[in-house]
Amino acid sequence: MASETVPTTPPSPSDSAGLGAFRLNAPSEVQALLQRLRDERVTILLDRSGHADNGAGLSAKLDAFDAAALRLQLDARAGDPRLALLLDGPAINAAAYLDRIRLQFELRAPRLLGDGCSLGAALPAELYRIQRRDAFRVRPHSRTPQVRLRDAAPHEPIALRVLDLSIGGMALQLPPEMRLDWPLGASREVQVELDRDCLFAARLRLQHQRPLGEAGSQLGCAFAGLEPAALRQLQYFIDQTQKLDRLLRSPGRAE
Repeated sequence: MASETVPTTPPSPSDSAGLGAFRLNAPSEVQALLQRLRDERVTILLDRSGHADNGAGLSAKLDAFDAAALRLQLDARAGDPRLALLLDGPAINAAAYLDRIRLQFELRAPRLLGDGCSLGAALPAELYRIQRRDAFRVRPHSRTPQVRLRDAAPHEPIALRVLDLSIGGMALQLPPEMRLDWPLGASREVQVELDRDCLFAARLRLQHQRPLGEAGSQLGCAFAGLEPAALRQLQYFIDQTQKLDRLLRSPGRAE
């Protein structure tokens, strides 16, 4: 099956090539999306360079925006050393997820406000609305597929169930009783076990987290590092799962 061509991790907004088709600059559209980010308390990943795994990424939430004054206000972690890195420049790149859509925009003229816990910036004149997936995504047919965090303490092994996956990344289930120190935008070394014969090492970057009710929460991750041999194993597993999906949907399948 042909893959979708929309990038999962697009270039920064300053790189207009390849992003023009996703640009929104009508004030009503921009403000409507900002209002959703504010009202739904969506986590926003801030990064000065546009690469969230460079150590400068910081998460925040939109507290308020003033359309008349063309300003907005986000919460900030006072004392976090990454905040100084973000403010050391004319603009901050911001990314957030609404449903299956990635929103990306720039915060210009960022500055700390008087209380030291709020970040002020110019209201973005445009933002980019980008489909998040870049490949066909499948759901495993068993509970076997899992990801083990390789940097977890030996006496506290952490294994997370794989809910779905594609060539670009995977969704993991975090049980409600489990606490995990994995900031948005950070990468971790993992061991992926899809079945008895399909095991490989990878690096995953946490893109977003959303609640699953009593089942805990879902961690949306993108592959930040994958060797060619591992990529071949992943593609084979996806192909086999697609074939099984088609077989199960076939109207002539024997009961």
